Amino acid sequence: MSDAAPPAAEQQTSATQGTAAAPVLGAVDDPMRQGPRPRALVLLEPRRAFLSVRAKPMAALALGVMLALSLAPPLAFVSQVDTTKLLERELKKSGKLEQIPPEQLEQMRSVGGTVMKVALPLGAVGKRALWIFVVTGLAFLLMRGARPELRFSTTLGAVALGCAPTALHDVATALTFLVKDPMTLADAQNAVLSNPAAWFALDTARSVAGALLHGLDFFTLWSCGLIAVGVNVVAGAKSVIPWAVTFGLHFTFVGLSAIGPAFQGG
Repeated sequence: MSDAAPPAAEQQTSATQGTAAAPVLGAVDDPMRQGPRPRALVLLEPRRAFLSVRAKPMAALALGVMLALSLAPPLAFVSQVDTTKLLERELKKSGKLEQIPPEQLEQMRSVGGTVMKVALPLGAVGKRALWIFVVTGLAFLLMRGARPELRFSTTLGAVALGCAPTALHDVATALTFLVKDPMTLADAQNAVLSNPAAWFALDTARSVAGALLHGLDFFTLWSCGLIAVGVNVVAGAKSVIPWAVTFGLHFTFVGLSAIGPAFQGG
């Protein structure tokens, strides 16, 4: 009897060690426990990336990265163009160049360049921040009823991370400005050939068709879908609400962007 005891004890010890080791091995493969590293895979493995957001939102970091990357296009643009010539070209396009007195035109030339260098980056960051916070607020409020455990910070982290495709578009736009003179582009506001307005060289600021077709941008639609997936993952839901929020808001803004060209007769 005493000779059989050691093997039994060894088996019990081995079983205990195996049981203790199982969670450790599981933790390596579980995105909920892996920390922020899977976020870099959001374009390739979105579900895994958003599961890491649910475990640890890090909303401020994701938001900061997306806002910082939104600065790339305007900074690249102002570094490559003569803002005085750009101002004159835009005034000429609008038909107002001949209507401005010489003294006022000279003042606009001296001040306009500086204003543009400040206004363009601030406008880009403001536009990105507005989109992220409006989508986050609506998605959070509409999803909270069915998912009371959902937190605002988690929703914000998912929405910010879901903007990765638009950040990729920002990088592509900035690189375009650095390798090609922005003044030679048909529409510097639509420099990447990722939507029908760019394919047909339509001016998105002066053409209704250009403004509407610009709304079919591949990167923007990809981002809308990715945000919807992310909100559902962090909420542990399969709801149409995030899809309605992202695509509904996007096409609402597209419609609003066409109002200006419509009044200009574009």
